[in-house]
Amino acid sequence: MKHLAITTICIFCLCAAVNAETTYITGTIKITLRTGPGIDYKIITQIKSDTEVKKIESGLEKSVKDWSFVRLPDGKEGWVLNRFTTSAKPSRILLKELQTKYNIITKKYNIITKKLTEVTDAYETLKTESADFLTLKAKFKKTSSHLAK
Repeated sequence: MKHLAITTICIFCLCAAVNAETTYITGTIKITLRTGPGIDYKIITQIKSDTEVKKIESGLEKSVKDWSFVRLPDGKEGWVLNRFTTSAKPSRILLKELQTKYNIITKKYNIITKKLTEVTDAYETLKTESADFLTLKAKFKKTSSHLAK
């Protein structure tokens, strides 16, 4: 019986973790993470803006509809007011991601530009050297035809 209860609890916890929705803290410098859905519950910690949290459960009952149960990156869990959360990534995080992508693309562009310069230089060398070859070939044909006559 004891093993069945432990197994059920483990399965419930795993299911809750799988259904977690990524959400972000926005609109303020720090908000409180509380032990329950209300301002009369104990404060667990302060959460900074732009912190990514996993929304485990949204308050469905009328008394807790303005609150969501969340998990922080360090594993702490508690309740936060919904008005301070959003599913849209904050601009600062998007900017950092775009800067990283820009830097990667810039490095690739520089590599491609360098290779293009090398190929262009090789082409110009080939063109110059082949111009002499074409002149010699024309002279050879002319000389060969004179010799044949």
